[in-house]
Amino acid sequence: MIPYLIAVLTIAVQTTFPEESASRTMAHWPYHDVLLHATQCCPFNADQQADPEVKRVEAVAHGLMAADNVRDVEQVVELYAPDAIMLPPNESPVEGIAAIRPRYEAFFETHQPALRFIIEETRVVNNLAYVRGRTRGTIRDLGRQTEQTINDVFLMILKRTDSGAWKISRLMWHAAGGEK
Repeated sequence: MIPYLIAVLTIAVQTTFPEESASRTMAHWPYHDVLLHATQCCPFNADQQADPEVKRVEAVAHGLMAADNVRDVEQVVELYAPDAIMLPPNESPVEGIAAIRPRYEAFFETHQPALRFIIEETRVVNNLAYVRGRTRGTIRDLGRQTEQTINDVFLMILKRTDSGAWKISRLMWHAAGGEK
């Protein structure tokens, strides 16, 4: 699992900083601490689970799912950092709140999600954290009256703001394939 996380985080960094990736060493990347921690702390560290910061980070993930399910754009946007980047499957990155907001508005206008996160791993390193897990449920197309079953995996990278709040910095997901 660790090589997968390192590959995904490396891709996220290269996607976020393409012009800089070629000239930066791994130690200079903004998410270097998260990558380093991921390789040093696995298998699961029980101390992380008891850490109140882990619970605060996971609360952001669960808050996003709750806001999605009630189609609350304002609540969703509040969970993202201003410079957040969404990395949807088979699409270009969606950069910044100004681009993320209309994407959610359009989606919520025509769809009703009924989703849940299954968090499989959470790590906090200084002012960065990541949550890895699965998304299960359905999304109903309100116009067509059809329903799509969702079985995705996701990786959410969060950063702690100066006020101490955790905000989503990067969010990537794709279809999981077979059931786990």
